[in-house]
Amino acid sequence: MATRSVVSKKSAASSGSQRPPLGTRIKQFLVEAWLELRKVLWPSRQEATRFTMVVLGVIATVALFIYICDIVLTELSGPLFNIHP
Repeated sequence: MATRSVVSKKSAASSGSQRPPLGTRIKQFLVEAWLELRKVLWPSRQEATRFTMVVLGVIATVALFIYICDIVLTELSGPLFNIHP
């Protein structure tokens, strides 16, 4: 039977390099995030407006569909369960 040596997280972390302080890590994260955001191809105002209108239209259509389904199912299930709205 083979034996396994167990290394705790603390000893594994202390054997490697030390982590930089929290403030340095936060600053590094923010700098890297800013650099990535500069690479993004942002939509123009006209494109953003058009996309927003498409999303609102889809939301309104789905809401209307759900509303109509609710009315139809309520009317069909009313007599079945003897409910009078």
